[in-house]
Amino acid sequence: MLIGGLFAYPIEGFWRLQSNGGWVCIWMLFVYGLCFFAIGNINQMSRFYKLSMRWQAFIGVIIILIIELFFGLLLNVWLNLNIWDYSNLKWHIYGQISLIFGVFWFFLVPFGIWLEDKLNYIWEKAHGREALYNYTLWQAYKELFIF
Repeated sequence: MLIGGLFAYPIEGFWRLQSNGGWVCIWMLFVYGLCFFAIGNINQMSRFYKLSMRWQAFIGVIIILIIELFFGLLLNVWLNLNIWDYSNLKWHIYGQISLIFGVFWFFLVPFGIWLEDKLNYIWEKAHGREALYNYTLWQAYKELFIF
């Protein structure tokens, strides 16, 4: 779970350079880690990984937006930490998620799926077990774009 947070945390910091100098709340490590963990776990179910990458990315976006909405309401509204506020964006829900960012997540989810599969592959090989899913990142994105 922490690995997913460690990958997404600097991406958000880079994204926020223009608005607040790159400051990202430490809670985002947990939120992004949970998203990575959830998508990684659902990716272990055969019904999910047999889907096309487009469907996997779409389901991943739904998972991310639900987690972000939950933690936005918890951290920003209930605990009043004011970590983020999307109320100035179109298609926001309670100012906690913006469906516009769903497009961004759609293109980032295949990387998360590939990374989780690659880490599982390395783990299984290191422990002498049969490892599945040794594919390249290029193959994941190729499946996303080619119909």
